[in-house]
Parts: sequence; C-alpha cells; structure tokens
Amino acid sequence: GLAMATIGACAAFGAVSGSSLATAATMGTVSLPEMKRYKYDDGLACGTCAAGGTLGGFIPPSVAVALFCILTKMSISTMFITCVLPGILNAFLFMAMIYIMCKRNPLLGPRGPKTNFVERIVAFKNTWAVFFLFLLVIGGLYWGVFTPTEAAGIGAFGALLFVLSRKKVTRHNFVGSLLDTGRVSAMVFLIIVGSKIFGYFLTLTGLPSQLAGFITEMQANRYIVWASIIYIYLILGCLMDGLSMMILTIPIVFPIILALDFDPIWFGVQLTILLEAALITPPVAINVFIIKGVAKDVPLPTIIRGIVPFLSVLIGYVVLVTIFPDIVLFVPRALGLK
Repeated sequence: GLAMATIGACAAFGAVSGSSLATAATMGTVSLPEMKRYKYDDGLACGTCAAGGTLGGFIPPSVAVALFCILTKMSISTMFITCVLPGILNAFLFMAMIYIMCKRNPLLGPRGPKTNFVERIVAFKNTWAVFFLFLLVIGGLYWGVFTPTEAAGIGAFGALLFVLSRKKVTRHNFVGSLLDTGRVSAMVFLIIVGSKIFGYFLTLTGLPSQLAGFITEMQANRYIVWASIIYIYLILGCLMDGLSMMILTIPIVFPIILALDFDPIWFGVQLTILLEAALITPPVAINVFIIKGVAKDVPLPTIIRGIVPFLSVLIGYVVLVTIFPDIVLFVPRALGLK
C-alpha cells in the first residue's frame, strides 16, 4: 500500500511540478524513509520512487510535452489535455505491477497498519492545493481562459499564494526558488535555440524529407518501421537523457511519422513514454542516480534491480498504446480537439 501510495503521490506532485527529476527527488526524500521504516525491500522502494518520478514528465503540465509541442509546432493545450488520461493509466499500471510483485512475494512490501475509510479521507485535507492548482491550469487551458504561457504564470502565482498562506516563505527559500527557476528556464531556452539551429541545418540538407520519402517508397509495413523507431529510442535511452534524445531525433523522426500516416498526438504520447523509460534505463538513468543520492546506503545494483519491473511496464505500455491507439485519442476526439 505504501509503495502504491508513493506512485499516486508522484502523479499528484507531477501534476503541478512538470519535472521528472523534481518529482523523483521530492518523493524519494518523503517516501523512502517511510518504506524503510516498514521494512520494504530496498529494490522495490527505490525502484518505486525512481519510476514514479517519471510521471512528473508525463502528467501535465510537463516540460517534456511542452518542448515536444514547441519542436513540432503542435498545440500545447491539446497535448496537455490528451496526456491526462494516459498519464493516470501509466500510474495505475505501475500500481498493478507493485501489487503483482508483492502478491507473489509479500516480503517485498510487508503490510503496514490498517486505516479506515474516514482516516484516508482526512489524510487528503492538506493536499487540496495540489488538485486545485492542477484543475486551475488544465481547466483554464481547456476552456480557453488563458494561453499556456499565461497558465504557467497563474500556476506559479497560485502556488506562491498557497505557500504565503501557510507562512512557509523565507528570504532564503524564496531567493532559492527564483534562482532554480532561472537555471531551468535558461537551460530550456538554450535547448530550444540549439534545436532550432539543428533543425534549420537539417532542413537545408533535405535529409528528413528524403528519409521520409525513402521509407514511404520502400512500402514496408508501417508498424515494422515504428518497431524500429521504438528500438532506436530504447537504445538511445541507455546513452543520453530524454530531452537531448528528443532534440536530436524529432527533426528526423517526426517527418517519418507523418509520412507513415501515424497521428502526431499519438506519437507525442508514445515519445513521452519512451522518454520516461530513458530516465530509468542504465547506464545514464538520471532518476536512478537521483534516488541513489537520497538512499546513500543502498547499493546501485539494488536500485537498478528494482527499476527493471517498471521498465518492462513502460515498454509494455508502448505496445499497448500501439495496439489500442484510442487509449490516447479518445479524449481529444471526444472534446473535439482533433
């Protein structure tokens, strides 16, 4: 139950942070001591936090999804709304994996003290701000009340008001939050500038269109090509971080996806899942090293062993969405967004 609750908390935190790294670091700090106190297996505990952290980059508002939209000139609000349901399903698949693992081997996650329904409801009383901010940002985007840029400002201002109301703001943490925001913003803008230059030179060479035309003329089954793209992303995920992988591949892969008549919204969600996998795929596996930094007494091989089941879930999820694309496309179609 504690491991599954950690996944739920990661999903909720990701709904207001948008960052996989921040989600992994925060939930690792909060959840790992509790799971250790209840004698959870170190591999399961660390694997849960590392994998749960990836939800921060999937569930809107997500930095990775926003960057994908900038690179492909797609609607950020449409992608954000589309990613809500697949992101929640991703969290439930992680929970199902934890349930299966602990059912087969109860020693992985020993039962803690039972709580009744009222106690569980009362436990949510201090989390209303998270859900309010999420509904404010995503709801405002859907109803067209504000643009994605305005939504970011409103979400940040709303978070500031909640912190002020709880009297948690000090000069030190306020200045620290501004500096952190500046660093992240500078990094993202530098990435975007670099990607634009890279894309411009690729366009001059004509490589993306030639490659797309070549694959179309081959008349190969499009799902075989898609399987090859998945394989390439899984290999790249072992060698570089997710954002770098996206920047290098989007100018080449996206025209191929369009030439094969795959839905770009569907591809955006699939790519986000593959970027999640990159965050927990050794040897780079940034989330694994973040959790290692929190759980200094746990050997790195133990953490890697713990993330293997969750990595298999993500690969299975890509296959599932390939077979049943309506998992992704149901919401935008129902809302008339495509």
